[in-house]
Amino acid sequence: MMNFNKKCFFVVSGLANELGKIVAIEFCKKFKAGSVVVLFEDSQPDLARTKAAIYSLQNQINVICCNIDWTQGRMDFFQNHLDEILSDLNRDDFEMAFIVHNEGAIATDVVCEPKNSDLWLHYVQISLNATVGLNQAFLNTFKDTNKLVVNLTPSGQIIPFQFEKLKCSAKKARDMYFRAMAAAEDKVTVLNYRPGFLESFETNNQFDPNNNISEVQAIKVTLKAKKPYVKPMESVHKLINTLEGSKFTSGHDVDYYSC
Repeated sequence: MMNFNKKCFFVVSGLANELGKIVAIEFCKKFKAGSVVVLFEDSQPDLARTKAAIYSLQNQINVICCNIDWTQGRMDFFQNHLDEILSDLNRDDFEMAFIVHNEGAIATDVVCEPKNSDLWLHYVQISLNATVGLNQAFLNTFKDTNKLVVNLTPSGQIIPFQFEKLKCSAKKARDMYFRAMAAAEDKVTVLNYRPGFLESFETNNQFDPNNNISEVQAIKVTLKAKKPYVKPMESVHKLINTLEGSKFTSGHDVDYYSC
């Protein structure tokens, strides 16, 4: 059984959608006092709202916000942030190091087709390279601590889909990175979690100026629409139950609809 009632160093990336915010808040309800939560996002308002919600729990968890540019997301970039945060802390005091990857949130709302190589490279930098950079810095920071790594990839972004060649390619590569990492790293438990088709996406449509179609519209014209929509809170609770029950093999995928 995985126990989160520990002094934890917790990293959450991606607070621009409701899923990331709820992940941060719900897990913070379980940690011991003295835990540290580090939030990475490129939106100060989203960081501030999540920080305020965690402090409202009044459970003596320290929240640190990092307002960053995902396009700068190399390993040394994130390593500098983590080293600075930990400069006044003893990393050996933490019983667990835990990271949830939800970065690349722009991809959850907009259909993104590869119009040219620059667009492709920009998207891959945000949704794949930055993820790898942050994760490598995290692993390097806590070499001797038991670590948990969770990668969130919405269910509609990991299967072939006619409107999302770029998105599916990057997300599938990201999924494989975490699978391979689970096989290669010691003291690391890895979960690729697919949170389902979230209700919050229905009311958060953005439109790509090049093709004028939102992901929600696109999903509704495919068989994927036959899956029921999920409330973000329900999906996060399913994630917590999966982790606490250890109902998965490290490195494998767990889908909301199958667990």
